[in-house]
Order: sequence, then C-alpha cells, then structure tokens
Amino acid sequence: MWSSSSVQGIPNIPDLTHPQEIIELGDRVMKVSLILIFIIGLFSIAIAIINFSLPRLPQLEKTNFITEWANRYSRLLTALPHFILVLILLVGGFFLCSTLSNRYHNWEQAKIVKIAADVAGDRLEQIAPKVRYIVEEPYTYYQWVDNKQVEIKSTRNVDKYLNINASKIQVNINQAKDVQNLKAVYVVDFSAEYQVTNQLENIQDFFFEIPPPYGYSLLQNFPVEQNNKRLTPTSPENYSFPFSLSPGETVNFKINYQAQGAPRWIYNANNQLLSNFRLIALANFPKADFASGIVPTETIE
Repeated sequence: MWSSSSVQGIPNIPDLTHPQEIIELGDRVMKVSLILIFIIGLFSIAIAIINFSLPRLPQLEKTNFITEWANRYSRLLTALPHFILVLILLVGGFFLCSTLSNRYHNWEQAKIVKIAADVAGDRLEQIAPKVRYIVEEPYTYYQWVDNKQVEIKSTRNVDKYLNINASKIQVNINQAKDVQNLKAVYVVDFSAEYQVTNQLENIQDFFFEIPPPYGYSLLQNFPVEQNNKRLTPTSPENYSFPFSLSPGETVNFKINYQAQGAPRWIYNANNQLLSNFRLIALANFPKADFASGIVPTETIE
C-alpha cells in the first residue's frame, strides 16, 4: 500500500500542480518585479536629468538627440509584443515541461513504491518457533601475564537448537477497512500446534521461543500452552518459555491469537528445516493471492 504524500518530486523544479510551489513562484515574481520597477525608476530619473541638461545644448543638437531617442523608443515598442510573446512561450514551455517531468517522476516513483510495498513492505509476519538449549563448550584464549603470552582454557555457554518434529497450523484471514485511513487490513485468527521430541541424552532444560507476529497493530490473546498447561515467559517482554523434557520424551505446544495488521500475511520458516509441516490458510474474501514463492499443494475455491 502506498500514499501519494510519500512520493516526492524532483527537487528545485517547479510543478504547477503543487499550490505551495505556485505561491513561492508568485513571491519570487513579486520580488523580481520590484527590482525591475526600481531599475526603471532609476532609468527614468537618468532620462529626466539628461532632459534637464538638454536646454544648454544648441537647438539642432537637441532636436537630433530627441529624434534619435524617439526612434529607438519606437523600435523598442514595436519589438516589445514579439519579445513578450517569446517570453511567454519560453516561460510557459519551461513550466509545462517541468510540470510534466515532475508528474512523470511522481508516476515512476509511485510505481516503485507500490512494487516495493508488494515485495517487502508492510506485512503481518509470523516467524516459526525455535527450541533452544544451552551447552558448555571449551575454548581457548590468550592473555599477557608478566610480558608473556599465556594460553588459558575455559568454557562458555553456547546456544543450540532442537528441530521441531511436526507443525500443524490453521490460519483464518478476514479483510477489513482501517477506520483512520480506510485502507485494507487483515484480521488474522492464528492457531498452531508444534511437536518436539528430546533426542539428546544429557540435556533436559529447554526454551520454547516464539515471537509475536511482526507488523501487527492489534494483538489479542497470545497464550503458549504445553500439554494444555499455560507456560510463563522468562520476562514479560521476552517470549522465551522454559520447560523440561526428559531424553526421548515428546511434548506438544499450542499457540492461539488474534491479530490485526497489514494486508499481507507471511509465515517465515526462520532458517529451519520444517518436518511434517502442514499449513491451512482460509481467506474469507475473493481474489486472495500468495505473498511468497511457496506454492500450496492444494487450492480450493
């Protein structure tokens, strides 16, 4: 979605379709007109001074001088309409071309903005969850002690991730109108079940991490349940849920929420290998399209 207010014209080129630029242009014309009036006034004063000094000249020289200036003034008046016509054509053509160039620039920029919004613009994006665990790994670093380089061996905590066995997702998407700007928005009812099996021997403490959808304007009811028991995050703003799982044991997680956001919904695999993945998206409006390159295995009208 794009707005014409976000599209900028070519800088320093006038556009007759912009009232503010016309006002600024009129202000500049007034300033130039005042300067011309001031110059003409000085020229008139100079002519008056010259005319005042003419009585001191002989009558013949005075007559020739006046006749010469009268002829020049007459030629100037004769050429003035042509000059005004050429000036109107030049100025009018300049403003017409500048306006057309600005409009064309606006149209091209609007197309780019619209394409960018379709490709990577506003979206309601849900990222696939991850199951994280922590292991201690040895590492070596060097430190200078008494001007000697000493090798020090220690351990550090490293984050590892466990694959999700199965994903079963149901998404109901409805289209609505935003009250403020009357743009189309999505109202999404998201429900998902994830299955995780502990395939490790010595690890039992894990974190189930699933962030809320990206780009939402309204989010309601974001519970995370483990075997129908609601989990508590490590902190209110951190969507990381600790749980314990014995080696070889399987656990199920369930997430439900309602979200409102941009008119594009995306499910992001988050650089994971999705096993036994199933996603059913029900769009309750006509002409729904896919927001990514993932082709569904089945489509039903």
